[in-house]
Amino acid sequence: MREILNFNLLIQTLLFTSHIQAQEGIDPIPPSELYRDFFNNSHVPECNPKNVKSVYAFQSCLSTSAFHTDYGCRYLKIFRPKCYCCGRYNHYIELEDICTKFCLKSDTTEPKYGQERLITLPFNWGWETPDRITLGDGSEVNVPCDLLDGGAYGCNDQDSDGFRKPFSTDENNENKKEVETGKIRI
Repeated sequence: MREILNFNLLIQTLLFTSHIQAQEGIDPIPPSELYRDFFNNSHVPECNPKNVKSVYAFQSCLSTSAFHTDYGCRYLKIFRPKCYCCGRYNHYIELEDICTKFCLKSDTTEPKYGQERLITLPFNWGWETPDRITLGDGSEVNVPCDLLDGGAYGCNDQDSDGFRKPFSTDENNENKKEVETGKIRI
């Protein structure tokens, strides 16, 4: 009898622990903050993360919507092997890399990478844009200029097209010279 109780306690601990795990150790953000009010307005109340009793109960909800897929992949460790980042990876200095949308590997949605984000992006100390953006296949994406960029990153240049100019090792790169001399125009 005692062995059964210990086994049940172990199973409950594992289920609870795997339920609160987040992407790469990030504390779970409440769904209302991450997805705005999607789960509150959902027509499938039994799939609202607040109402789900276990990780295994959420399995039937995983394909209910893109939001359910993203939530399951982001926060429920058991589903991660079935998922990939189909949005963009936003790279921040203070934060870890953040995937803007997760999909199931079994999905056939196109494009495979760079899909529109689902989540509310984190506060980046005033800047709207991350430091760098990449896709799941490793390709780089142009980072849009932010109002706070001013003249930094070549954002005020006539040929910027509204995107930051990437830093390069080219000695003639104006962005590199400004950073090395500390003369960043804002």
